[in-house]
Amino acid sequence: MEYNIFTLAQEKGAVAGLLYSLHSVTCTINEEYSDPANFNQIMDIFATKSLTMSQLIEDEFHANEGDSSKYYWYSPQLP
Repeated sequence: MEYNIFTLAQEKGAVAGLLYSLHSVTCTINEEYSDPANFNQIMDIFATKSLTMSQLIEDEFHANEGDSSKYYWYSPQLP
């Protein structure tokens, strides 16, 4: 079985994914992941369309969860 970040996150209980970048203007989903014929779409995956929206998401997350949240960074060691 080929593992990817979406499958690993889903195995830990994630029901959706959000892709954003603080270094690029936009974040796009690889065509392989968006084509149901090539990839078992195990969860909804969303992506931002602007750096401004990515920064807003980051600011809101830090305000509510902080850097230490187990939801901020993916770690295979966490239950």
